[in-house]
Amino acid sequence: MKQYSSFLTVRQWAEQKSWPPLGGIRHLIFHAKSNGFDAVIRRVGRTILLDEAAFTAFVERANAHRGAAGPRADPPKAKLSRNREVSLVSRRKVAKAGA
Repeated sequence: MKQYSSFLTVRQWAEQKSWPPLGGIRHLIFHAKSNGFDAVIRRVGRTILLDEAAFTAFVERANAHRGAAGPRADPPKAKLSRNREVSLVSRRKVAKAGA
């Protein structure tokens, strides 16, 4: 016999669960194809349902990438575009000239 998961609408999820908040759920849904959250959502017309069991698996998968030590020790450095680098250099020149 197949066991069925329980599904909640986005609004029901936000009312019954404290995490993630409504805005967080909407963010996950918007980026579902790139972050793997598409395994959690089911669309019925315009209604979006969230599978509780799939959500738990999603969180476990996300934590498995972090490892036992928690977040990475060395976060990735932000890359500046060439225009941003030029802008920073220009600001330094203006600051030196004004001082």
